[in-house]
Amino acid sequence: MASGIQPDAGQILNSLINSVLVVDDALAIHYANPAAQQLLAQSSRKLFGTPLP
Repeated sequence: MASGIQPDAGQILNSLINSVLVVDDALAIHYANPAAQQLLAQSSRKLFGTPLP
């Protein structure tokens, strides 16, 4: 970046228009960016820990 300040991963993931879910080995959700929350119509708080089918 021109200013020499690099954004952190959270800033990048939060600014994406694509949905991103981060899951553990058991497929439980540990992170959902705003696009994923909107797509799933759920808050990050409700999604956290929810297992994927």
